[in-house]
Amino acid sequence: MTEIITGGVCSDRESLFIKRICDAALAGERVLVIVPDQFSFEYDKTLYEALGARIFNSIETTGFQHLAEYISARYGSKAKDSANTNACMILMFLAVKKAVKDGRIRFYKNSTGKASFIGELTDLLPRLRQSGITPQALQMAAAKLEGSVAMKLADLGAIYENYIFELEKANMNDKLSVMEEAAELSAKCDVFDGRSVFVSAFADFSYDEKRMLEQCIIKGRSLTVSLLIDDSFVSRCHTHPFDITLAARQCIRDMTKLHDQPLKEIRAEDINCCHPDIRQLSEHLFDYNKPEYKAAGDSVKVLAADDVYEEADYICAEICRLVREDGYTFNDIAVTVRDIESFGAVISGVMERYDIPFFLDKRDSVDASAIVHYINTIFRTVLTRKFKTDNIIKLIKSPLYGILNYEISDLEDYCVRWGVDGDMWNEDFTAAPDSGIDLGRINELRKRVITPLVSFKEACTGASAAQISRAFYQLLDDLDLSGQTYSLVKRVSTSDNDTETEMSRGLKQLWTMSLSAVRSIYELLGDEKITMRSYYDLYSLMLSQMKVSEPPQKLDCVRIVDAAHSRFGGVKVLFAAEVNEGIFPAAVRSRGLLNEHEKELLRLKEDIDITDNALNSLKREKLAAYTALCTPTDKLYVLYSRSDLLGSEKRPSALVKEVRGILGIDVMNINTLPPDRFCTSYKSAYSVYIEHSRDNTVSVSSIRDSLMGSAYYHDKLRALDEAGRDKPFRLSESCAKEVFFASETAEVSPTKLDNYFKCPFMYFCNYGLRLSRSQKMDMDGLNKGLMIHEVLEKAIGSQDRTPEGNREHFLNMTEEQITELIEGSFTKYYNDVFCGDFGKSKTFIYRFENMKQQAFNIVKYVQRELSNGSFAPAVTEYRLTKENGADHLDLTLKDGRHIVLIGTIDRADIYEDENGRRFVRIVDYKFRRQANFDLGELYCGLNLQMLIYLSVLLETGNPVNPDMELEQAGVFYLKLIGDAAKFSDDCELSEDILYSAACESAIDAFSRKGRISDGGAVNEKLDSTIGKTALTNLTMSDAMFTAMRIFAKRKVIEYGDRLLEGDINADPLENICSYCGFGGICGRAFPDEPRKGSKEQMTEILEEIMSENGEGE
Repeated sequence: MTEIITGGVCSDRESLFIKRICDAALAGERVLVIVPDQFSFEYDKTLYEALGARIFNSIETTGFQHLAEYISARYGSKAKDSANTNACMILMFLAVKKAVKDGRIRFYKNSTGKASFIGELTDLLPRLRQSGITPQALQMAAAKLEGSVAMKLADLGAIYENYIFELEKANMNDKLSVMEEAAELSAKCDVFDGRSVFVSAFADFSYDEKRMLEQCIIKGRSLTVSLLIDDSFVSRCHTHPFDITLAARQCIRDMTKLHDQPLKEIRAEDINCCHPDIRQLSEHLFDYNKPEYKAAGDSVKVLAADDVYEEADYICAEICRLVREDGYTFNDIAVTVRDIESFGAVISGVMERYDIPFFLDKRDSVDASAIVHYINTIFRTVLTRKFKTDNIIKLIKSPLYGILNYEISDLEDYCVRWGVDGDMWNEDFTAAPDSGIDLGRINELRKRVITPLVSFKEACTGASAAQISRAFYQLLDDLDLSGQTYSLVKRVSTSDNDTETEMSRGLKQLWTMSLSAVRSIYELLGDEKITMRSYYDLYSLMLSQMKVSEPPQKLDCVRIVDAAHSRFGGVKVLFAAEVNEGIFPAAVRSRGLLNEHEKELLRLKEDIDITDNALNSLKREKLAAYTALCTPTDKLYVLYSRSDLLGSEKRPSALVKEVRGILGIDVMNINTLPPDRFCTSYKSAYSVYIEHSRDNTVSVSSIRDSLMGSAYYHDKLRALDEAGRDKPFRLSESCAKEVFFASETAEVSPTKLDNYFKCPFMYFCNYGLRLSRSQKMDMDGLNKGLMIHEVLEKAIGSQDRTPEGNREHFLNMTEEQITELIEGSFTKYYNDVFCGDFGKSKTFIYRFENMKQQAFNIVKYVQRELSNGSFAPAVTEYRLTKENGADHLDLTLKDGRHIVLIGTIDRADIYEDENGRRFVRIVDYKFRRQANFDLGELYCGLNLQMLIYLSVLLETGNPVNPDMELEQAGVFYLKLIGDAAKFSDDCELSEDILYSAACESAIDAFSRKGRISDGGAVNEKLDSTIGKTALTNLTMSDAMFTAMRIFAKRKVIEYGDRLLEGDINADPLENICSYCGFGGICGRAFPDEPRKGSKEQMTEILEEIMSENGEGE
């Protein structure tokens, strides 16, 4: 006899079903209980509690899949190996390859080489088989239909047929083959003979499951099926959520009628097991004719949140309140969602913050694990035609790779510096590393990294799947992955690093799963020739299908579950989260290789009904929503968000409107609740306070007062207060002396001075913490400047000549001599500094060659600039160091320490008038567009360089001023960069004329910026081509010029005194933050009012110095 027990969620259907099991067991019947495989453990627990140990041990509980495996193993004609997911994908790969080889693929011929196509096939074919559709049925339909659908069906039929063939050839059964075989065997064997079969917790049945149920009806003593159907709801409402279970009931009715077996249908009685409001919801959800009803209390709430984080905060705070005040246990409470992947990541973190024990019923993909990421990186590294440095660096940075951190850093710095990439990895590096690192050690590292990869790549060329698998195992052995894994587990066993601890958990399981995929390829593909790309595509597809889950760690915990794939037994309080449009219920979309139109065409014209279609998916979503919302006995919370994390609008789901319409309740806005509602512990209170600390409310103040009662959070809040006061960054004086003044005398370069006055914190990062980025050896501003400096030094200066001799020699240089000098100097620089052709791209070579023309123009400009005046070069590239003896400027700080100015004077020119007075000017070459001698910047501490150099030459004994009688003339920047005018092609002009015009244009684009002293009328000897107006703008009184030098020295002393005091405050000049790399550290980048100076401020200071000191100090 067949019995169908139906009832809604508020009925005693399950109690009645369990009573039937108990009665049958007590009567000595052979009881078999069939439930979904994923619920078998939970259902066993329920039956054990209801039946007791003695009766429970007399019955058998299983799922259809386990039952099928038992039938196949016991009654099957021959033993076959079980094909797991990996094996199924490999066999599908072979099936596609065979279909292509046989020329049976037309529509999908451009997709057969893609791993994603294999994945879609392994998703579609099981659905076809679950619907009882054979390859022959697809091929017959293809013969009758026309167009693309016919081509699709022919292709799929061929692949389907080949897949079954490959299963047989490999002597394997996949899960659906086992189900199919078991369904056939159940008609021949005695597995159901005389047994009382009980089936529950199913919404519908697959084709083979129906066949097995049919045998239960025919051969069994009885079949009892429990289905979720509220018949009274169905009778009064056409939009009920029970379409899926109604179809299942009708199927059982039809089978019973077909075999002329008695059928008994029982409607379970409704019971008062839940709150009246929830009962009302269960009776009218999705009912368009809702009766008027007013909720009896607050057992059902609809809440609106600003985003999912606010939803999660409310859920956790309310759970704490329910446990603390209403006496619920954590096990009484569940959270249900439909997008458990994204929401699970949010709520798990919030649950931890509120110290709530929870179980997240989610299986994670192994793709995110460190070991799978490591293996994927190996393949991506070797799959490129040439090795890519980015891939290699990613590989060796893995914690599973056996190279020390400092070795990785040295190798990466070298690669960045010299642009190592491609075939350069295959040969020894030849360029010398910086920072004293041994080139031999760098090459040893290169060999350690690249040799195993090259060997693996060579072994895989033209290889079979088995050969690639063996080569891969050898590579893992060469990389000592097992040893590194053991070291990692051993290290993290005592680690406080959460990331490392999490990575070590389940490492053995992940390792086994990863290698099982390789083993499957080895065993099933064997001698099949396969490219390494296809091998990796198949391997990565297999990895992407692998999932791992973590069992509950505590008995009493909140369950976070997917509404469509979970049971809700014993739930008293339920939170339905993210009930938004397209999320809960989930949006139903067409997917796979056959679209919805094609599925419907097959159903209507060929009677091929693929049950996995959009309509059935919609019905399942309705049933899942009904089951979830109507399950709790005491309380239901329905939450939705108004916006996503990017601020885009999110709309509430139709379920929100349904719940409100049925119960007549309003939406509560979570953001209107007081902050202290979310303070369930010190930890959560601290988070709430941080979020609302800017709110000047009584509630926030009370939270702060409570936190101050904890010594731990008292210290944290005090630290936050200190940080929030925007106090200047400062080192202790002892620390500042240790960092910046290790000895009594400190050397200071102009670059350091500029860096400090631009922003003291930037200076601290550069010279205190010594933070720096690896710089690529390139044709950048630094190298261009050094190359030009070297050319000009060789062209102008010589210790064997007098200044006039230097002038005459330089001005008499011909264009051929200039070109020869540049060629020789550049070639030497290319070999010595750039290390020849190592790591040089075509772009680099082009820019290097182009720089020769720029250098030629610069030399011609310097010739013109020098010839227009009466000054003569005395020294070029003159280096100021302490070793030079007396020719350095020694300044004393307030604590008695000394600062010595070091650096290199680009050029110092001398002019001697008819009275024998000698004047000196400082010339500094600049290779950037913004090269101005601005008095406002000088006021802030910039542009001190030339004034300091001038003071050194005037105030110390040196080769330029041996008799100490030099007088100041001026300081100049020669800006040796500019925009040359563009000349269009002109047929009347020769190439030589055009070339000369272009050179003249480039030369004219150069300029000179600086200041001249009016002492001795030297301004007239500077450049005879300068107009009176321009000359006036450049000239200042000799007294003011002296004051400017005095100011520069005082700024150097200020620099030293401020550093001794530990002043490293983040106080940037205007526009400095745009190129500073430390803004993320200081947290004060781009201030509203950056520091800046003006010409008027500088002038005022100079006048004060003049008044104070006269014309000198």
